Amino acid sequence: MEEVYFWTSTVKDWKLLLKQNAYKVLLIDLLKAMVEKKQIAVYGFVIIPNHIHLVWELLKRMEKKSLMPVFKKHLQIRL
Repeated sequence: MEEVYFWTSTVKDWKLLLKQNAYKVLLIDLLKAMVEKKQIAVYGFVIIPNHIHLVWELLKRMEKKSLMPVFKKHLQIRL
């Protein structure tokens, strides 16, 4: 795919959900799993209490908009 994206996602209503370490760990575990499955390559990220910035590349053929359901599904199962 060879396209690197800068991506930002915010927590609904700008709540400080990602301030807690447990939620940061869930997010990092999801990114690791996607890297291990060779779905994405992560070049850098910053987790801020109410949003995340990612610099990444999609390695499998999927649209950017199809990534949010992956995140939501993984995080809802673990919450």
